[in-house]
Amino acid sequence: MSGSDQGIALAGDIGGTKTNLGLFAHGEDRPTMLVMESYSSTHAAGLPELITRFLEAHPQSVSAASFGIAGPVIDGRCKATNLPWEVSEAEIEKNFNWDKVRLINDLAATALAVPLLHGSELSTLNVMRAERGNIGIVAPGTGLGVSLLVVTDGKSYPIASEGGSCRFCPQK
Repeated sequence: MSGSDQGIALAGDIGGTKTNLGLFAHGEDRPTMLVMESYSSTHAAGLPELITRFLEAHPQSVSAASFGIAGPVIDGRCKATNLPWEVSEAEIEKNFNWDKVRLINDLAATALAVPLLHGSELSTLNVMRAERGNIGIVAPGTGLGVSLLVVTDGKSYPIASEGGSCRFCPQK
């Protein structure tokens, strides 16, 4: 890959245990992964440190960046659920001189990706006939991620949730 390639995006999955970072090009029906690396989240001071390490190993001109992060994203900022990190779009834009940076809840990002999966990438847990409808996502990891993909008028809307971070406190 050369730095002159156009349309290269940096994407990441930021979790409490590990962070996956990858470079992607436009593909026919979904982005095409060019390279991906996994890093220990707990051994880094923050996301900018991991981005720097990744780009030193894979020098590339990045046209946009998007990160799914475990935690609530409000106004382009996130206090990670299982890490002592505060991440902001503005900080990443400034540190790397990028114009297009987006943070999204990690499970909302997962929900948006489900319709892009091919049949061979899916496993059936419960055989049923469903032609269309909403999609629920439950993802055990360092925490328990939960999200929903609501389909309305042919458009998909991810609903982020910190449902796995709530406590169950029954009382008498």
